[in-house]
Amino acid sequence: MHEIEFDSSTSRFTVARTTSGGGGGGGGGVSVAAGDGDPSTNAAWATFDARSLAEIGAGGSGSARVVASELPTRAGLTHARAQVARVVVVPRGAQTASDDIASAFALWGERGRTQLAEQLTGAKRAAAALGVRLVLWPRVGTLVSDIPGVLNLIRGHEGIGVLFDPVALLAPDSSRFAKDFFLRAAEVVAHAAAGIDAVYVASDTPAGVDAAWLEPVIAAAIEARVPVCRGPRMGA
Repeated sequence: MHEIEFDSSTSRFTVARTTSGGGGGGGGGVSVAAGDGDPSTNAAWATFDARSLAEIGAGGSGSARVVASELPTRAGLTHARAQVARVVVVPRGAQTASDDIASAFALWGERGRTQLAEQLTGAKRAAAALGVRLVLWPRVGTLVSDIPGVLNLIRGHEGIGVLFDPVALLAPDSSRFAKDFFLRAAEVVAHAAAGIDAVYVASDTPAGVDAAWLEPVIAAAIEARVPVCRGPRMGA
């Protein structure tokens, strides 16, 4: 299993280390493989593109072009072609962040699902043309803003990856429900692991939220051998 780190200053996700050990539950040993001897260590896993899905689908310059030109030739990606370069995108429904929450609520329901599907079609086509995998980073205030939305994305949009960030899906002022919410998030990881590219664990949590409540999510990711990504808490 990979442990990934996100550096918001460079918009890059990199493989910090890999773990391997006994499969299945019950306490099989886990060893850490790190250093120059491991071709995936410090390899680029993905890059973050701050554009909206609509902007990516329409083309133009952006960090996705950097992914296409740089990631496939970096250590680890040339070693194992099965490890596909990725571009991570927040599923914003508008081109400006100030409109995100309003547009998400305005497009709730079938209209919203239709717009998401249309935007994903264009963005996925653009990513495929660049030879990268499109991965969505859902969060509150976007077109994929809750756990049901994440599950619908996994089940209904083949070929789209998910960076599953439970903290980003926690609604404002709901810290008193956070512990139960993270238990549900752990169940999502356990039962939908095949559709999750990585689990994102924020290095800081909202007020009133104990970081220890995320441990079931991390444990589920380790059990399902889903990469765990660590980094700063990101806004919409």
